Amino acid sequence: MLNPDFGAKWTPEALAALSAAYEKVGEEVVRRYRAGNPLTLNVIQSKIGAYVKGGYQTCDMCSLGEREIAVAVSGNIYPCARLVGNDDLENLCMGNVLTGVDREKKLKLAAARGNRNPKCLDCSLRARCLQWCGCVNYVTSGRTDWVGEFTCFHEKLSIRVADRVAETLWEERNPWFIREFYSGVSSGDGNTAAECQD
Repeated sequence: MLNPDFGAKWTPEALAALSAAYEKVGEEVVRRYRAGNPLTLNVIQSKIGAYVKGGYQTCDMCSLGEREIAVAVSGNIYPCARLVGNDDLENLCMGNVLTGVDREKKLKLAAARGNRNPKCLDCSLRARCLQWCGCVNYVTSGRTDWVGEFTCFHEKLSIRVADRVAETLWEERNPWFIREFYSGVSSGDGNTAAECQD
């Protein structure tokens, strides 16, 4: 897994360094496939898998408290482990293990799922972007339903690098690559397209 600090203040210099690092990672992934020892990396495999499947499927996406929860040391219940933080976000707390889930809070969080940023509506990369992740949205924009600027930058970078890796390995008809992504139509994260059907 390779995840940047989505909550950090990314300067232009840091963004340039991140871009250069991802390009090097992409080159290493290609090298490892060529050597018959594939390196599986979320920021590359998930983007290739999403392309192969025609976009992220419902089962790939954040349910924000519907399919999983996280419990803080205090017993407070949150919709995701990333949102526990310092256990002080009242607006994201869905209840407590001693008193149960607060239905009204849970429904309010469910209503704020997804992405309402109008800049994303016509984006050609939307289907392969983590714009639906409430946790990442919250740390980058302060809202679970709004994509922040860094998320947009990161997702475009990840997709660009993943596409370069995929195009190189596809043109070479790399057997490891073909097996991983076109034998059962893998998502790159363990879910096949068939497994994601609702």
